[in-house]
Amino acid sequence: MWTKRKQYLCGILGILIICSWGIIGLRLIQLRKYQNISQQYRAQILSINANISTKQYELKKKAAANSVTSQSRVWMTATDDATQQSVKLFNILLTFGSTAEYNHRKKLARPYLDSASLKNNQLFGSDNDGSGGHYIDSAGLSSRYSSSVLSAGMANGNQIPVLIKSSLEANNGVSEDVFVADYDYKNHKFLNLTKLSNLVQSASNN
Repeated sequence: MWTKRKQYLCGILGILIICSWGIIGLRLIQLRKYQNISQQYRAQILSINANISTKQYELKKKAAANSVTSQSRVWMTATDDATQQSVKLFNILLTFGSTAEYNHRKKLARPYLDSASLKNNQLFGSDNDGSGGHYIDSAGLSSRYSSSVLSAGMANGNQIPVLIKSSLEANNGVSEDVFVADYDYKNHKFLNLTKLSNLVQSASNN
């Protein structure tokens, strides 16, 4: 037989069980709510990170493009300057009509060449014929600059490597010389100018 006390205790226990399940149910609902909010935050963070990565990529791409454009501008400016200076230089180097004019070339070329080039006997050698005479005067040799074409490599620091093919008209016809050098576009000078070859075309082939 259930006494009133037992019935009372059972009732209280039932109420406690129901309340416990209710609290657990509420906690589960809140937990699911927090999980949903957390997932939304994660999605937002991933979206923000993706946008940041996209912006960073675009900025890096733009910076790289600007760098290439800047390098291209530098190369074009340096090449144009080297071309203009080479015309002035080779007009000096390849034009003379006497020993005096031949020897004077070194002084005239000084603004366009470094010291190593000015000491290059290949460019400024003596015309002494070995007997105290000068073969340019004795043979009546003359030379006149005709044209030149310059090709340039990629810039490195303040320098670009250049190859120059120049043409001149001499007593024996047209001659084409090939030169290499580095061009210092900051100081507007050719460095270590060296002749590579000499291609002679006789006047009869013109």
